[in-house]
Amino acid sequence: MNKTLLILSSAVFVLTGCQDEAPDQPLAQAPAEQVTDNLTVEITDGVQSLVSQASSTLSEASNTIMRPEEAVSSAEGRLKHSARNSLDWEGVYIGTLPCADCSGIATSLTLNFDGTYAYEQNYLGKGKEGEYQSTGEFIWNSKGDSVTLSKADDSQQFFVGENVLMMLDMDGNKVEGDMAENYNLVQQE
Repeated sequence: MNKTLLILSSAVFVLTGCQDEAPDQPLAQAPAEQVTDNLTVEITDGVQSLVSQASSTLSEASNTIMRPEEAVSSAEGRLKHSARNSLDWEGVYIGTLPCADCSGIATSLTLNFDGTYAYEQNYLGKGKEGEYQSTGEFIWNSKGDSVTLSKADDSQQFFVGENVLMMLDMDGNKVEGDMAENYNLVQQE
């Protein structure tokens, strides 16, 4: 037992002494042979087999290390940046939307992280008859940049931007032109 302990501790000192020189390349970029050459130590048969086993494990590990450019492309494949996963979209959005037969539609839309919403509209100048409230569940589009309210709210779509919801037309396109900013709901803090 003492002999084995002495041999193992000697092997540790020898291995530590072999690592005084810095390799020419980082281990992730070094060929497997370079990584294992520095670890070969011959003391006794028992210790040599331990060292050989460790070096073969290092050799296998060095073959599975991803290069930085491989890691980036792999991450891009799994997760693409979108409003859904990059922005703080949850919250209350308020604005006054254009109205054909009134002075505007005071609108409040609350998006909750659990996929539910509360939608309130007040057609200005119409009194109680112009008030509308609903709740429901919204869904994200496949790009993760727009939400669609339930059919009860005419499947209205909004593009999700930084601190803003932009009401989309019936085809899911952004409103363009001089009036485009009038279709924005601004996130409240």
